[in-house]
Amino acid sequence: MTEETDSSRGRLTRLLPSGGLPRRLYFQTLIFSLGAGLTAGGNVVFFVKYLRLTAEQIGVGLSVAMAVSAACTLPLGKLVDRWGPRRVWFGCAIAEVVLHLLYPFSQALWMFVAIQAILTVVTSTGNSARSVYSYAVISGPTRVKTLAHFRTGFNVGFTVGGLVAAGILLLPSDRLLVLVPLCAAALFVVNTVYIARLPKVANETRRTKPKSEAPGRAALRNGKFVLFCLLNGLIGTHQTVLMVILPLWILRGTSAPPWVVPGILIVNTALVITSQVWLSRLADTLRGAIRASALGSLAAGIACALLALTGHGDVAAVMLLLIVGVVGLTLCEMWQSAGEWGWFPHFAPAAQRGEYQAVLRLAAQIPMFLAPVAFTQVVIGGGRVGWIAVALLYGAVAVVVPMLGHRVRAWDDEASATVEEGSRT
Repeated sequence: MTEETDSSRGRLTRLLPSGGLPRRLYFQTLIFSLGAGLTAGGNVVFFVKYLRLTAEQIGVGLSVAMAVSAACTLPLGKLVDRWGPRRVWFGCAIAEVVLHLLYPFSQALWMFVAIQAILTVVTSTGNSARSVYSYAVISGPTRVKTLAHFRTGFNVGFTVGGLVAAGILLLPSDRLLVLVPLCAAALFVVNTVYIARLPKVANETRRTKPKSEAPGRAALRNGKFVLFCLLNGLIGTHQTVLMVILPLWILRGTSAPPWVVPGILIVNTALVITSQVWLSRLADTLRGAIRASALGSLAAGIACALLALTGHGDVAAVMLLLIVGVVGLTLCEMWQSAGEWGWFPHFAPAAQRGEYQAVLRLAAQIPMFLAPVAFTQVVIGGGRVGWIAVALLYGAVAVVVPMLGHRVRAWDDEASATVEEGSRT
């Protein structure tokens, strides 16, 4: 029994990052992702059945929120650099708690829109500040592997949070749907306390900016970096293919049964949880990280080419091709994430990572904004020819990424951050 227990503990330990601060950040990720999964699984139902909002009103709130968030991304990214990532992250965490507690009182459209807009801004800013903090305190060859552990933990927590939301939705009274934001707020309180207890970044070795780059505009003036981020955003549209286009295609363009739609999401989640850390080993170096991004785009291209072979044929054959296509899109997700974790710290000066992170996010939003409409027209309207066109797009990106990536300026002197264990906000 003792040997079996020790073996189980050993397997569990391998699923976690190394001890100390990385493991503390891992458990913070779990706590936050529980709340994120809970809200993702229950918010829409809460809006409709508790707040009595119409679909049009919810759409207005989400659209305004996205627009406000995009407008605030760059100035708030600079704020992360000016005030420090941990302080901004902590402030955003407090705001998330307050806003979720206000949700039950937002029956009026103006209040719902305001809360949704502010919440989207603080969530995005908090995630950006967390990324900058992680890059500052985790360095060296273990960084990508550690961030991969965080991604795995997030998927586990998000899934469990979604199951909790499902349990709340099964309760007999619509009035009990108020538990969705209240339980999320409780989790975010724990998250806030956890962040407050994380060590503060005390020192960073900051490289002096080149004279050709004006203060506060370095990221936008770095044209090759911006273009590379746009290519990274194009690779990121695989999420639109997986979450929107492929389900529509399964329902309209294939002989596969409807239950395959949630099945592909289960396959995707299971693969990320079990394989993200292992596949991230490729991105330990800058060259390897660029290669991982290119491989991600290539995997998406191959997946789309295989999905072009699906249709109203033999159900078993169609389902096999769909599974292989989902595996390809999931490989794209994991390689793209690992690549970004690997090349971003090299391309962004330590003193301006908040600003560079903001540009990275903005560049990702542009393709993601255009992809649903464009891909729906091309794939659902064009069928197999449309799938081939999307496959060629990803293939072209896979060719351009390494050529451009090796021309983006790399900052060789990594930030060497130290932390103060006793510091608090």
